[in-house]
Amino acid sequence: MSWPPLGRIVLGLALSLGLGVPSVSAATDFTLYTQNMKRFGHGSANWLNGQCQHLNSGLNSANVLVMQEAMIWQQLRRYCPNINQNTWYSFSITPPNQNPRYIENYLFAYRNPNVNYPQVAPALANNAPQISNLTCNICARTPVFVLFYAQQSQFAQKQYFWLGDFHATWKGANGLKGVAARRAESAAVGQIVSSLSAQYPVIVAGDWNLAGTATNFPWVPNQQASMVPSTTRTSLTRSANYSEPYDHVVTSKGVAIAPVQLMGAPCQCWVWYLGASDHLGVLVKVGL
Repeated sequence: MSWPPLGRIVLGLALSLGLGVPSVSAATDFTLYTQNMKRFGHGSANWLNGQCQHLNSGLNSANVLVMQEAMIWQQLRRYCPNINQNTWYSFSITPPNQNPRYIENYLFAYRNPNVNYPQVAPALANNAPQISNLTCNICARTPVFVLFYAQQSQFAQKQYFWLGDFHATWKGANGLKGVAARRAESAAVGQIVSSLSAQYPVIVAGDWNLAGTATNFPWVPNQQASMVPSTTRTSLTRSANYSEPYDHVVTSKGVAIAPVQLMGAPCQCWVWYLGASDHLGVLVKVGL
């Protein structure tokens, strides 16, 4: 594996898709962990150590992680050594055209594919992950889709899929505000999923800032896609109470998905809120 244990990609310089890879054939199961880790990289050493401890609790059961709000990704080196040693690799991608006063990154982390199975890792070209050139022009932060593969065992065929990371706007974007802006973003992401799924299965996870209803996500039933969880409350209020069902994993038609666990639930909400984030993490089992 020649991709370094920790790296960063600026999306505008990333490799656009267009390379041929083998087709999907055999079944592969793995566990995905998605987490909005509140402004990761900011704050005191105690706060960052606490966030890493919570991350590790999810990583113990996962094969791959997608994180939102990876503000200062380099802090992984200092405060989350378990992610940067021989067992986990990671890389960060910066969505373009963000408000320069507030820049977020998407973080992808995956188990060392040379250690054990199932392997879940990015497909490389010229030693860099292959990234889709499809973007959401109306999104405050465009989702990023990286071509990954999953391999169940040493002699099984690699199965390729698009893995997306997304953090929706809260206040608004492109002249739209609140829920209207987030619904417009959802529809745009759905169009990307539709386009990419013509080539490979698609999984997109993140903080959508929308409940998983047909009104907010009409493209999910229209595309015969799947969403987990849809109505489970995953965000927390400032009083550390359950708030809204905002965090979802969506898979394209034909991809099996089942809930595994909400990190921080049953909710010791003050512990999670004060030690990690205002969002609970979501673990799901995916079958290709």
